[in-house]
Amino acid sequence: MRFLITITIVAVVSFTAINLYILQTARADCHTIENFGPDDSVDAIIVLGAAMYNSGPSLMLRDRLEAAISLYDAGVSERILVSGDHGRNDYNEVEGMRTYLLAAGIPDEHIFMDHAGFDTYSSMYRANDVFMIKTAVISTQEFHLSRAVYLARRLGLDASGVICDQHDYLFMGRNEIRESLARVKAWLQAELFHSKPRYLGDVIDIRGSGLNTHD
Repeated sequence: MRFLITITIVAVVSFTAINLYILQTARADCHTIENFGPDDSVDAIIVLGAAMYNSGPSLMLRDRLEAAISLYDAGVSERILVSGDHGRNDYNEVEGMRTYLLAAGIPDEHIFMDHAGFDTYSSMYRANDVFMIKTAVISTQEFHLSRAVYLARRLGLDASGVICDQHDYLFMGRNEIRESLARVKAWLQAELFHSKPRYLGDVIDIRGSGLNTHD
């Protein structure tokens, strides 16, 4: 019984410490859209995937894309990397994101598609290793942004994040719980296991044309 109690206490303390560490590490690099302008020029704006429906991006994903469009229009970068799940023929987050950006007037050659961004770790790893991005602004919701910025920096990117929240989202309580667990997983991946993504592939330099990444 004492052993079980000790293990439980260690687990709870470790869980809390890792979450606080990631939140504090990334806090200074997470900003609202008003804080960015042409003087904050980066290699790319990275939009992380979320649910995609037949009718188009989910509300959460639309807000991420809208923030990226605002950053693009503000001159922060001429390149947008959309990174998401395209693991099945019948589900394609990145094509849906590309379609949304095209409708907003973003040139096709400025949209880069990461078809193997199956999780935040993979997206950040591939941004550096495949797309040769060294500086970036990451667009996602505040609850997710600290982990994304933390991972980006641990994987070699000079990254900051834009808080794109414009609505109240469903199931935020569940999202917060899942995110607290995901931070622990991220810390283990980055600090202990140094995991590699499921897929890497040939280099596609972000300074080239995004047309090379399209289906």
